[in-house]
Amino acid sequence: MNNNQGNKRKQGTTRMTMLRGGFIAALMGITIIGISACSTQIPANRTQTPPSSPMAQASPPAKSTVVSNVPKPLEEIGHFSENIYDMAKLNDWGKAMADLSSLKKALEGLKTDPATTKIDTVEVASTLSKLENAVSRKDRSTAMQNSNRITMIAAKLTASFKPQVPAEVTLLDYYGRELEIWAAAKDQTKLNNVAKDIRQTWDKLFPTIESHGGSVEAKTFGALVEKIEKAKTPSDFAQLATPILDEVDNLEKVFTK
Repeated sequence: MNNNQGNKRKQGTTRMTMLRGGFIAALMGITIIGISACSTQIPANRTQTPPSSPMAQASPPAKSTVVSNVPKPLEEIGHFSENIYDMAKLNDWGKAMADLSSLKKALEGLKTDPATTKIDTVEVASTLSKLENAVSRKDRSTAMQNSNRITMIAAKLTASFKPQVPAEVTLLDYYGRELEIWAAAKDQTKLNNVAKDIRQTWDKLFPTIESHGGSVEAKTFGALVEKIEKAKTPSDFAQLATPILDEVDNLEKVFTK
């Protein structure tokens, strides 16, 4: 190979390299422009749908599935009495005292609310006095008994207002806690009475559960009721208390789903 041929070959190779380099540079330029254009159209801190678009308007807040006809003070009495039960059970007396204060305010509201002024509050007030005394003494068992009793009183008072979740569901919740209380106290007579009350309440509630499409829940809870009727010792009842309370939550869902 002579020098002229070698130079020509080098020149050809150089040209090809330059053409390839130019093509790559052009391709990179197009890519950068494309990325820049996309960044301009959709900034990182903005959504893809402009705020003025109908799709960007906030959806209306979801409506509560629970339609309450029960006056607020009466609902609050049930709510705070349950809280006190839970706090007494945990020996959390600071929170129990705070909920007790709220419960007392709810009772005053019960006396002044136009919808509840005719309700006899004597039993609630009397039980509340015992509850306040028990909480101040940090008497766990007595506080649990009286807070649960207030829950029961409130549940029965709600029945005339036709709540979405029937009063019987709340009463079954109350009886589940009664199982906890009297199983711990090993009071067989009380436990036998609670078992009868659960059966009576369940028989009254069962048709309503069925009519609301809760056949599965009804079957599960019905089986628990049968086990409670067969329970013989405080230990037997104690083992059924938690399943009863858990299934009451499922019964509530039948009316709120």
